[in-house]
Formats: sequence, C-alpha cells, structure tokens
Amino acid sequence: MDEWVARRFDGSAAIYAGAPNSGLGGESIAQPLIEAIRQTPGVDDVAVFFTAMIPVGGLEVPAQAVSSDVLLRRGALHPDDTPPAELAAALQRGEVAVSYAYARHFDVEIGDSIALPTRAGTGQFRVGGLIRNYAGPTGTLLFDIATFDRFFARDGATTVRIWSDRPYGEVEAAILERGSTQPLFFSYGDGDRGTAMRTLQRFRALLYLVVGVAARFCSAAMLNLLSGSVTSRRRDLALMQVAGARSAEIAAAVVADAAILASTGVLCGTLLGVAAGKVVCEVLFDQLGWFIDYRVDGSILVVPAAVLLASCTLIGVAAARKLERERPIQAIASG
Repeated sequence: MDEWVARRFDGSAAIYAGAPNSGLGGESIAQPLIEAIRQTPGVDDVAVFFTAMIPVGGLEVPAQAVSSDVLLRRGALHPDDTPPAELAAALQRGEVAVSYAYARHFDVEIGDSIALPTRAGTGQFRVGGLIRNYAGPTGTLLFDIATFDRFFARDGATTVRIWSDRPYGEVEAAILERGSTQPLFFSYGDGDRGTAMRTLQRFRALLYLVVGVAARFCSAAMLNLLSGSVTSRRRDLALMQVAGARSAEIAAAVVADAAILASTGVLCGTLLGVAAGKVVCEVLFDQLGWFIDYRVDGSILVVPAAVLLASCTLIGVAAARKLERERPIQAIASG
C-alpha cells in the first residue's frame, strides 16, 4: 500500500448497505436507492461500484464495475498504471482492464482479446488497460458500469461513493430523510485515509525498528572486529610510535580502518537489502498478486548508516587512545 491509495478518496464518503467489512457477497444497495442518493441536494458526484465473480479458465475471478468517468474526474485512477484518461476512454468504449496479476496469470497484454461468459453467451473483450489490485494471484477485471450492465447481471451497487461541498453530516441526514428502504452505513474519506495512514505508519515504524536493531548488532560486531584488529596490530602501531609517529597520526590510522570497514558494511548491506526487497516484491506478486512499485527510500538508510559510521569512528578513536597508554617497547615485545 502507498500514500496514493490512502488519499485516493479524500473528500468523499462511501455508502454501504451492510457493514463495510462484509466483503464480497454482502448486501447490495438497490438501484432505486442509488437514484435517490443521486437526487439528494448537496450530492455533487456519485460513483457506483459493483463486484461479482466471473468464471475464467476454470477459476472464479473478481470483476468490478465502476463509474469510470467519475473516477477520472475525481482523480481516483492510479497515475502509475495505464494513464487515467486512456484507461477511462478504453473502459467507456466497452473494453476491459485487467490487473497485473491477471495479465501474468493468464498471459495477456493490452490489445489482446479475452473471452468471458455473458448473458448472451461467450463475449470477446479487448484488453484496454492495466491496473493494480490486491485481490489474489489470479487478479481482477475492471469494467465501466455501462459496459457491465450490457453483458452481465447487476442488482445494484456494492458501494456508492459520493462527493459534496457540504458537510457530510448534513448530506447523510438528507439521504436518510428521503426514506431509505435499506439500512445504510457511511464511511468518510478522511477517516478512511487516517486508518490507512496509521497502518502505513505502523509498517514504517516496524521497518525502522528492524533497521535499528540491525544497526545495533552491526555496531557490536564492528566493536569486536576493530578491537581484534587493533590488538593484532599492536606491534605495528608501536613501531610507528618508535619511528616518531604522533598520537594523532596513529589514531587517524585506526580511525581510517574503522571508516573503511563501516563504509564497506553499509554499502554491502544496502546492496543486499535492495536485492532482498526486490525478491520479496516478486514473491508477493507471484503468491498473492500484489503489484508493488519497488522504490528504495534512501531516508530510511541515512540515520542508521550515519550512526554506524559514527560508532565505528568513536570505537577507532577509543582503541587508539587505549594503545597510547601502553609503552611501545612492551607492545613490541608482546607482539
């Protein structure tokens, strides 16, 4: 999930005829009630969503019908998929959009035709766009609501989403005053965004925790490594003292070793993390159908990398200072 998903329906309200978490198979909002919602004073835009299962290749694939013109107008089509204007135009021409998971599972691409069972028999639909969805490894289909009504049965709407310039409390009261024949549940876009953002923030906090713990263990490992390195080189460093090297120069040599080790560790760890993240995204796509834009957020690496470099530098300075307190002759003799 990304921030666009969290903010997709800002400034809107969703209406359900059952609990919002009832899922596929829950009660649909009847068509007369949808028309009553459209005619309610203060309702500026209405988008209808309907989800059904369609058999494809022996599997049941979720198909969603939407008011594509409204979603385009309200900026609710993902900008990183098929360009929103092109996607909406294709849907309104009677074409179908498929999710990335569907395209991979059934080996189709934009421009191909797919056969689907309709009320009038098997129909051919041109694939007009690609979308992201998180419904499973077999993916999903997306139709414009008018196209869906021509070929498939629909008993209303799974969800109705409205936009208004008025306070939504007033709009909700106006809708209910029209005499709804079904119990309606309202969910507001700002609240939905808050829930999604809290989930996203918890996930990020978990990532920071993992990175912090890893950085702590790395610092401990570097301490042991540098301590062993200084101990094994006591004789060489003592010879530098005897040859006239100043304390600052000896400390600089130890700190340079620490910086090289820390920089190498940060670089290797970053490359390994980037590669592992890519593998995780591929596994999620293969097993769950989750299409994730893989981007590396450098900000999450800056703090732990800086802490690790600073820790190694301080450890190197401490080790050098400890060596200064020893007599060179003792260090050479013991070496």
